[in-house]
Amino acid sequence: STTIQLMSNFDVDRIATSHSADRCKRNSFKIFIRTLVAAFSLSSPYLPHLTCEMVRYSLQNNFYGVESSVAFAGFAFFNIVMKNDYAEAKYWANIALEILNQWPPSSVTVRVNWMVYGLIIVWFVPLQETKRRLLETYQLGMKIGSFSTSMYPLCFCSRIALLEGENLSVLHQSNSRDLKTMTKYNLHCAKLSVLDMVMIDELRGIDSNTFSMFNGSFGNDEKDIIIDAQLKGDNYLLGYAYQRRFFSVKKFSFRVDFFAISRCVSTVICL
Repeated sequence: STTIQLMSNFDVDRIATSHSADRCKRNSFKIFIRTLVAAFSLSSPYLPHLTCEMVRYSLQNNFYGVESSVAFAGFAFFNIVMKNDYAEAKYWANIALEILNQWPPSSVTVRVNWMVYGLIIVWFVPLQETKRRLLETYQLGMKIGSFSTSMYPLCFCSRIALLEGENLSVLHQSNSRDLKTMTKYNLHCAKLSVLDMVMIDELRGIDSNTFSMFNGSFGNDEKDIIIDAQLKGDNYLLGYAYQRRFFSVKKFSFRVDFFAISRCVSTVICL
């Protein structure tokens, strides 16, 4: 394809000489990003195609503005999901980070760091290192005022802690604290985290009335979240709810298998 041919001729040194100040190109990429975010929230089957189009546009126009880092991070992600090519994914993820390094921190920085560290680099470094980088991304987002986007790395931090084998009581306390922050800034992340809390309760064998803690913000139980996701066409949240149920039945017999399979399930749902 055209995109693959362009990538085969790519030279990382081109980033420093790109036409990233071109207002027309930057505006075009902003439109691309809004479309991409909408496609992600709807779990659109066109998401991989849109990502490739963004990469092609960037390469053809020698444009490596901060916005283009989203495209390269997304392309890296799909190299894992669709091609099982981890080496290629790592290469393009590093390109996305290299592009970010040319620009001051912004909401795009937070989004791309979350994608790169939470979905790609996590396969190459220890879980503790992944959690550290995600926490730094969250703190950066809060510092620069990107409150809503910074909730995603915060949400991922709690999941990484669970996979690390964190004490469940300690994890429940930290999640309860983080949920209050998510409820304030990003209800979508809060709903994902509530589902994690339900799972933690089941592992502990304790019903802590998670839903009652938030005065009905998420309904009365997990079924209400599922119904709301169905009504809003939120396939990502819906898929995560059913994924949580599946692994709850399995009782996390094999923690490593859960980590590997859960990544696959949550990403394939987007396709």
